Amino acid sequence: MSDKPIVLEPVYEKPTLCIVGDPGAGKTRLASLWPDPYFLDTEGGAGSAVPKERRVGFDVSGDMVAQVKKKVQELAALPYHDRRIFLNDMPIGGVVIDTLDAAQQVHKYMSLLKGGTYSFREPRQMWGKLLDDFILLVFETKKIPVPVIWVAHAKIEEPIYDIDGGIKRNGWRGIAVQGSIEEQIVRWFDYCLHIIIEEDFARKCLTQPTIYKGYRILSAKDRHDTFKTIGKRSFTISVDEATGFPVTQALQVIYDRHIY
Repeated sequence: MSDKPIVLEPVYEKPTLCIVGDPGAGKTRLASLWPDPYFLDTEGGAGSAVPKERRVGFDVSGDMVAQVKKKVQELAALPYHDRRIFLNDMPIGGVVIDTLDAAQQVHKYMSLLKGGTYSFREPRQMWGKLLDDFILLVFETKKIPVPVIWVAHAKIEEPIYDIDGGIKRNGWRGIAVQGSIEEQIVRWFDYCLHIIIEEDFARKCLTQPTIYKGYRILSAKDRHDTFKTIGKRSFTISVDEATGFPVTQALQVIYDRHIY
C-alpha cells in the first residue's frame, strides 16, 4: 500500500453546496466556517452564530422568495476580486441561504395557497409552480460570483423492523422540501453534507449516498470526490465545547480545491 499523500487536482468551477441535518445538528455553524460568509436568513436562526453585519433577514410573507431573489441580484452585481465580492468594504467569500425549506414553506402557504387549494385545479399544478418559482431563484444564485451554500433540514422516514429487531424496510433521510423540488433538488449541488447526530451526540457527516443504520441517505453528495482526503464516505465533526462551533476542515478542503 502506498504511503503517498492524496493530491487533489484543482477544479476550475465555482462549487454549490448544501448542508443538511436535524435541528441542532450544527448546520448554520458549519456553514459559518466558509471563508467570509454572508447569510440570507429566511427563518431567523442565524443570529446566534453569525454577526449581524454578516446576515440579512426577510419578512415572513408571500413575497419572501421575491425578497430573497432581489437580494441575490444585488449581491451578484457587487464588485468581485480574488474569490470575494465586496459589500461596501466587507469581503464576502460565500453566500449562505438559511434555510431552503423555510423559504419553500413560507412561499407555499403564504403565496401559492393564499387563495386556498382551489386556486389550483390539481395538486400537480401547485407543485409545478413551486418548482418553477424556486428554479428561477436557483438560476439567479448561479450569477453570484462566489459559492452559494444552501442550508436545509432533513426529512426522515423511519425504518420498519421485524419482530426480531432486524430491518424489514429501510427508512430514508433526504432534504425537507416537497413536490417536484424533492425529485430534482440534489442535482442542484456539487456537495451535500448530511449531518447526523449519533446516540452519544457526536456528529457524523455523510458525503456519499449510502445506507447508514437502517436509513437510505439520499441527500449526500461529493461530485468531485473531494472528501477522499478526510473520509471517502463520511467523517466525524468534533465540537468546541467552549464555543459550540464545529471543528472540521471540510469546508476549507472544498474552498482550497476550487478555482473560480
